[in-house]
Amino acid sequence: MIRIRITRWDSGLEIFAEGHAEYAPAGHDIVCAGVSALLYGFVAYLEGLPPIATAEASGEETPQLEVEEGDGFLRVRTCGMGGKDLDGVAVIRAGLGLIASCYPTFVTVDTRIHRKGDEHESN
Repeated sequence: MIRIRITRWDSGLEIFAEGHAEYAPAGHDIVCAGVSALLYGFVAYLEGLPPIATAEASGEETPQLEVEEGDGFLRVRTCGMGGKDLDGVAVIRAGLGLIASCYPTFVTVDTRIHRKGDEHESN
């Protein structure tokens, strides 16, 4: 099963995805392919943002993007992107939700919203 956690706090967000769908053999797994396409498309969107787009919108914070990946996991963290990260995550959240509703035994999505001062979770 692929477990996806999207944690949002005032200055950014974290997406943590782990596991394997195991819907079909490796290389033929449409559930894994769909989830991967959405997540890596989001990373490409963030990496493609011009610095001026985030710097002007974020005010004082320096935009930060961290991507960590390995076998069966992907972690994306953002901070100070002036809401551009939240715009993008709204789209992938909808797509991931559709996949999870069609394949509930293979994908789960957990969305958490934290208020200013809350510590964000990370594994």
